[in-house]
Amino acid sequence: SSFTLAVLADSGWYEIDWKYAQQASYGRQRGCEWTDSPCIVNGEPLDDTAFCSDSVKYSCSSSYVGKFYCGLSMWNTELPSAMQYFGDPILGGDNVYPDFCPLFEEYSNGDCRLYGEHNIGTSDENTGDLGGLITGASKCALIEGETNGVGAGCFPTHCLKNAQGEYVGTRLTIYRNYLHTVFDVMTCWAYESGQAKRFPYGYNANKNFGFNTIYCPEFTDICYDENPWICNGHGTIHNGTCVCSPGYFGRDCTIEANKANRELYSDADSVSRYVDTVCNGGEWNYDVYSDANVGILKVQIIGVSDADYVEAYMMEALKNWIAVLTDISQCDVELNAFVYHRNSSEISTDLYYYSSLKTWSDVSDSEAQWTFDSLFPASARLTVIEEKPSTGWHVDNFNRASTICIGWPILVIGFVVIQFA
Repeated sequence: SSFTLAVLADSGWYEIDWKYAQQASYGRQRGCEWTDSPCIVNGEPLDDTAFCSDSVKYSCSSSYVGKFYCGLSMWNTELPSAMQYFGDPILGGDNVYPDFCPLFEEYSNGDCRLYGEHNIGTSDENTGDLGGLITGASKCALIEGETNGVGAGCFPTHCLKNAQGEYVGTRLTIYRNYLHTVFDVMTCWAYESGQAKRFPYGYNANKNFGFNTIYCPEFTDICYDENPWICNGHGTIHNGTCVCSPGYFGRDCTIEANKANRELYSDADSVSRYVDTVCNGGEWNYDVYSDANVGILKVQIIGVSDADYVEAYMMEALKNWIAVLTDISQCDVELNAFVYHRNSSEISTDLYYYSSLKTWSDVSDSEAQWTFDSLFPASARLTVIEEKPSTGWHVDNFNRASTICIGWPILVIGFVVIQFA
């Protein structure tokens, strides 16, 4: 953390490369009260992302890297009076070093990031049954239902950026149903932190889970560059580039730094399980004109000033726009002939997207406008011409009408050219 590096710097014995500084998640943005007050006051935790007061079965803590439980224990003698947080003097945390404060502790098989032959046993065997996937990018999310109460799953989670390069939300990738052949991506905007949403996973009827609610993660606990886990669970971001934690390397911190991998890969390589599983290995391999699930939109954005224009951010925001609207991954979007006309402050491009469920025809004009406004400057105006519709079909889709448009009404737009004011 930055505290550790500061101690080393103050010793006078070390020169510090501060790009490796990470923010400690415990107590982040909690103020002096976090260190000056007891961890439990009147039975309530000072910080409910770190401390707990109930023997809960599942939590995600503030790191979101895995599934956690509340570390409460009954000791065989009374705890020191200053460390008695509950009515029972022998009840407290199971660790003496944090002053018997009950902490959320990770299950030994609950890490959402680990997979592969060297990590057998680290993930819950029910991860797939709950629509989840273990990858470096995966984070814990709480789910709930009448059958089993509160539970937790592991879902690939990415931070959503707008056209200024600012974080504005998170996106959770979830298997569409128990056949595990295709994914949908759920969007949680920053203002939806902690809010409940419909859990869009189709269970096997033989599995008695019944979770129908999923909770959005706390946005500010995940989407900040100094987050030690933002780069596939093993690194921070510095000047737009991943800086890997000890033990990992690669352009996105996905490669374990052992001797065999060092001989096989370079720092420019990646072995992302998310990319391999969800994004077809990172290759856009759809035939644009013959694949019925590929839709083509001709997009024009006017009112984009030089001051607002950073090409990488604009392109990412435009991909995010259609990805959010159709519940697909950004990797299922491609931009062709992207041009910024500086003299007229205008962007034009052909936007290709692949969707096997929700399509542009299922998007209401108000939804399209609101999402665009959430990602682009207030001065920007959008015009869309649908050149080729996507059929939104997959052999393993169950009931299309009941699954599309999470949180939005369905409105089929009855014309091709749409101009947003």
